[in-house]
Amino acid sequence: MSNDQLREAIYACVPKDQLKQSIATVNEIARPPGGHFHEEMVEQYGRVKLFLASLLNNICFDCAPAGTITMASLNYLSELVPTRKQFLDDAPLEIISKSWQRLVFDQQNRVMTRGYILCFLDKLQDSLRRRDVYVNNSDRWGDPRIKMLDSTEWQSHCVQVCRSLGHSVDGEEGLQRLTQQLDTTYRSVAANFEVNDAVRVDHTGDRPTLTITNLEKEEEPASLVELRKLVGNLLPKIDLTEIVLEINALTGFADEFKHVSEARARVDDLPVSVCAVLLAEACNIGMDPLIQPNVPALTRHRLSWVKQNYLRGETLVRANARLVDHQSTLSLANLWGGGDVASADGLRFVTPVKTIHSGPNPKYFPRGGRGITWYNFMPDQFSGFHCIVIPGTLRDSIYVLEGLLEQQTGLRPKEIMTDTSGASDLVFGLFWLLGYINSRRVSLMLEMPNFGV
Repeated sequence: MSNDQLREAIYACVPKDQLKQSIATVNEIARPPGGHFHEEMVEQYGRVKLFLASLLNNICFDCAPAGTITMASLNYLSELVPTRKQFLDDAPLEIISKSWQRLVFDQQNRVMTRGYILCFLDKLQDSLRRRDVYVNNSDRWGDPRIKMLDSTEWQSHCVQVCRSLGHSVDGEEGLQRLTQQLDTTYRSVAANFEVNDAVRVDHTGDRPTLTITNLEKEEEPASLVELRKLVGNLLPKIDLTEIVLEINALTGFADEFKHVSEARARVDDLPVSVCAVLLAEACNIGMDPLIQPNVPALTRHRLSWVKQNYLRGETLVRANARLVDHQSTLSLANLWGGGDVASADGLRFVTPVKTIHSGPNPKYFPRGGRGITWYNFMPDQFSGFHCIVIPGTLRDSIYVLEGLLEQQTGLRPKEIMTDTSGASDLVFGLFWLLGYINSRRVSLMLEMPNFGV
């Protein structure tokens, strides 16, 4: 198709005048490349300067070794704020990332006060989430190391703890093994780098960046298409309610729903009522479509009673554990994997009302909205063995290990893969101490010599 033909096809769908008007609107709203947003930054600074002095002088911050850069800037500003100076002298510059440089430095390369303070607050927030900086005497933002055993108690328990975890009492010996393992991995990555066509170093920008090529789409062979069609024709077309009842007949997961009073007496056809309530909640359709007055197990009174007395967090966890354990016995699931490797990732959901778990984040929940993160754990057998509701958008890394330790299924994954939000130095160390492996997805790609082929 030529350019003229393409234009005619576009104008047939969208009139030329309307397209021009839309382009003009976009150009008016969009920010110019490399533009300086001084007016917006001044507005943001006007909001934070009201509490800046109290934040720096009334809250007692401290840091781990990884937070020394942030603490240096905090101590510098604590002695300076409040100030009317437009430019700062001898300010620590290590916190200034590339994205903040144009807002911190002017044309004469001077450090502007307002831009530097906003850059520091952004870095402070990130450091608090990473637990590199903490607040003394705080339950939520306190030092994660404060609950560790002191030297006297540790000496009396170290042999037993190290033996149960399979580690040597000598910490230097453990560090040497980790050092050797890291060196071997780096050498393996370096050796495979030249023959790995999917990974390359891009030198087009200001600094070299590592680029991983996306996987190319493979066309489905005709035999696979035909096989899928044959399998689809063999599957019976049944109602969703029948599927839930059949799964319960195979696994008995409805038996895990106990009355809130722990009473053992059970009404007739209770599994039918439980499955109906679960279906209504999962599909978010309410109970009205499932109510059948002529069926005792599906009356409105029965379903409301079951929902109030049987559906709660602990019963859902036990029922899910039974489903996961049953799937792990299937031969097809064992062909997929042995359950030793798992993946964890989160989904953001906006909450229409304020709840104890919801939190604000303008990046994910715009216009002052609030939301939660639904963090799910999935093994290589493709069954969700655990899930956690994370308040707002807190960093995933502090919840990854919690999910592995608290899950109640028979699966015992040893290696879990996360993205960058689920990784931190503290979590890596805790994983190693407890005998788990925390793998970031990018690092796995680098180690594979023919990744993407």
